[in-house]
Amino acid sequence: GSARRLGRGGTDATLCHGGDAVSGSRIYNSQVLANLLQNVDAVADAVWLVNLDIEAKQQGANTRTFLCTHMAVPEEDYRRHAELTETLATRYEVEAALFHPTSAVRVSCPITLRYTATDASTDVASLVTKLGLVAPWCFRRALRHAWQRLVRWWLALSPQHFVVASDGTGLGVLRNTGEPIPWDLDIDVHLYAEGPPALPLHAFADWSDNPSLTSQGSAALSPPA
Repeated sequence: GSARRLGRGGTDATLCHGGDAVSGSRIYNSQVLANLLQNVDAVADAVWLVNLDIEAKQQGANTRTFLCTHMAVPEEDYRRHAELTETLATRYEVEAALFHPTSAVRVSCPITLRYTATDASTDVASLVTKLGLVAPWCFRRALRHAWQRLVRWWLALSPQHFVVASDGTGLGVLRNTGEPIPWDLDIDVHLYAEGPPALPLHAFADWSDNPSLTSQGSAALSPPA
């Protein structure tokens, strides 16, 4: 009756709210609930309500949900307490989720770990180049962090150093506000210096194989006095 009253725009329509999910308190048709629970894990966290919402959306069970009341019924939003569990992230292949506008982004990285494992049958490059999928969110985050660390390191060596992004990385800087484009697999940057660089090219090339450099860190690469 609530949905019908809301649809007709009756005098009590303002007491109703419609959306994909409106409350942690629900009433389901028994068969609908049985179908949903086949892909919902019984966990204590509020994530099971999120799991119900996603499954209902996937199965088309709640294209529109209505909640109507004639009095104030205080109820804390369950989405504030939901976590992105490893099971949920794996089931729907989601590594980052904003469940509520005032909550932090929830992160879980099983997809990236699966495709970057040494014994993985499919790697991230295959996902992007062969299947046309975007790289997993956590993989892109790792790329961004590596990019930021490289830039900080190079700039810290000398005030004459600067960095220019190119190719896909340059496109990401302009189009994605500093984020790698979703289909990028690496970072493309040019490390420049106005005058002689603080780090000779041969030392940079031998960085990973030079114990004296790796043991002393960036101090070993400081420009001569």
